[in-house]
Amino acid sequence: KNVSFYRIIYNVRSQITKSIENAGRDDAGAVLKALIIGDDSGISKDLDQKVRSSGVSHMLVVSGMHLGILCTVAMNIINGKTKRFVAVTSGIVISLFILAVCLFHVSILRASIAYIVMLLAKLFKRNSDPLSALGFGIAVAVFFMPYIFYNVAFLLSVAATFAVLYPARLLIMAVGFESFGRVGRVLRYAYDILIITAATLFCTLPIVSYYFGYVALAAPLTNLAVTLAMN
Repeated sequence: KNVSFYRIIYNVRSQITKSIENAGRDDAGAVLKALIIGDDSGISKDLDQKVRSSGVSHMLVVSGMHLGILCTVAMNIINGKTKRFVAVTSGIVISLFILAVCLFHVSILRASIAYIVMLLAKLFKRNSDPLSALGFGIAVAVFFMPYIFYNVAFLLSVAATFAVLYPARLLIMAVGFESFGRVGRVLRYAYDILIITAATLFCTLPIVSYYFGYVALAAPLTNLAVTLAMN
């Protein structure tokens, strides 16, 4: 009996969905499905409104952050035992598999392309610029799906990623805490979290205001808490 790639993807999605729903069909399960396989059909209107009101909409869509976590764990395991070619090839395969399991969700499509570009740069021993990889990922996504620029999940994902890669990165590099010794490590961590949170809020603010019609006053605190937990 032939086993197609589509059948494998379908089985993986079905198994993930079944495992989550067996634990309980509640709001937590709905969020898990949205984050893991990009299926937000279980999120109720009430929960969706609460997420928007709390100002963390950009963090609760399957995106490059989730792809990065899974791929980094896999790459760290693989890198310790194999050559660069095998490690990079494995990373690309994992990225494409995750993308397929999420049914090429718009917010992770851009991230997958950018991640693969950076892996290829590593393979050919070239310096990889995350910002350039982000731009290339956006260009490829728009080329194949021009309407993607009207998708709020895609726009929030791009804006949040840009915030981390450019303004937050510049502000983090501009300040050093080495002279404070061990205390400096704590200060560095706290400063990085604050800067990433502030930059993300600033860059996603126009999109949130335009699409949702309001800005959550609680956003600074909720984003800080979520960013801290995810880091």
